[in-house]
Amino acid sequence: MSAAPASAARSIGTDFLRNWATGLCLDSSDGGESGRGFVYTNPCTQGNDYQTWSVEFQGHDTYDQVKIRNKATGLCLSRTFGLSTLSCGDPNTEWDGVGSDWSRVELRAPGAGQCLDSDSNGSAYVLGCNGGGNQKWKLGY
Repeated sequence: MSAAPASAARSIGTDFLRNWATGLCLDSSDGGESGRGFVYTNPCTQGNDYQTWSVEFQGHDTYDQVKIRNKATGLCLSRTFGLSTLSCGDPNTEWDGVGSDWSRVELRAPGAGQCLDSDSNGSAYVLGCNGGGNQKWKLGY
């Protein structure tokens, strides 16, 4: 059996990415002329495409290897510039989904020991993985 090409990534799901500790949803701005969007968290709003993310399966090693694409912008969640959205071809748009399923998952930077984290003030960033609730995310509300 041959492997599917990268362009044929299978979608794990498209929905909110909601933080377990804060209840806030991952949100993004338009990339504008720079092609780079800002990433933060806000109260979840149904129908807000800037809060809608498609988790695209890239492969599996120990964990699901994914890219996370914003519905409104088409850009992917990236660790470049701290945390931003960029073209999905950027190597820093690859994430490991660590957890038993996508209802409570840690999003880790492969090989970097850093996880997607946030706080109750609406900031989103990457920080050393610590297993805390601010580093747990749910695909869906």
